[in-house]
Amino acid sequence: MNRNDILEQLGLAASKPSLSDTLLPALGFMGAGFLIGAGVGVLFAPRRGEDLRRDLGDKLKEGVEGVSASVQQGLEHVADAKERVQQRLTSEQPA
Repeated sequence: MNRNDILEQLGLAASKPSLSDTLLPALGFMGAGFLIGAGVGVLFAPRRGEDLRRDLGDKLKEGVEGVSASVQQGLEHVADAKERVQQRLTSEQPA
């Protein structure tokens, strides 16, 4: 019997911290770090906020347009493939 066993029997043993006792403070500190980092980034940004937001909006718009074009091309390829399969099926059917 060791010291921890005796302390546990007496109800004096230090309990092991639960996951929520360690995880929640860690997430809180991480969130605070993100906020502080974002604040420092805005303070030291080389452009005004309005210009930065406009540039971000433009980049987002370009990205959405690019994705839309890719989706449209994909839909056209699927339609072409469907048409080829249907033609092959009708040409292989006995008359």
